[in-house]
Amino acid sequence: MGSRSYLIRFCIERDEDGSLFGYCPQLEGCFADGEDMEELAKNLKDSAHLYLESLVRHGEDIPTGECIRLLGPKQQRFISDICCERQNYKELTVVL
Repeated sequence: MGSRSYLIRFCIERDEDGSLFGYCPQLEGCFADGEDMEELAKNLKDSAHLYLESLVRHGEDIPTGECIRLLGPKQQRFISDICCERQNYKELTVVL
């Protein structure tokens, strides 16, 4: 099987100490933090990659829906605002 690209929308929040925290509502337990948006994006991408790899390794399906989309070669890279009720979000592409 070749590689697949998934577009994942993460909800972003700012902690009381000023650091950033992100999570994907459809991937329970998939979250990360960072001091700034660059660090947060890297950490979220790493976290999601490990999470999705674990699903595949255990024979589980990768969920798709409001916050996760399997990208085709010419597919639009946008997920509707339904996923995050908050305005703050970050969309990242994760390749398996």
